[in-house]
Amino acid sequence: MEEEEREYPPATRLIQERTIGLVINLPNHNTKFVKDNYLIRRFAVDSGVPLLTNFEQVVNLFPEALDEIGNLDASALFHFTKPSGSNFSKEA
Repeated sequence: MEEEEREYPPATRLIQERTIGLVINLPNHNTKFVKDNYLIRRFAVDSGVPLLTNFEQVVNLFPEALDEIGNLDASALFHFTKPSGSNFSKEA
């Protein structure tokens, strides 16, 4: 499949559009999602969206940032994923 025809996960589109203002992408060893996780991290970096990839960053910095910001309307990424656990980068 040509690169321009490739189906990207909705999360990457939302990151590019800056609908998502922070990406938390913690490493796991589930090989089923390695490519998807890479794409999400890559799109975050390329789009200038803050990215947390380290558990200690999340534990130490995220609560501090939330205190700074105050009220935050947060939505889980799972609201934007494809149904039935399909692989994000799966070709159509």
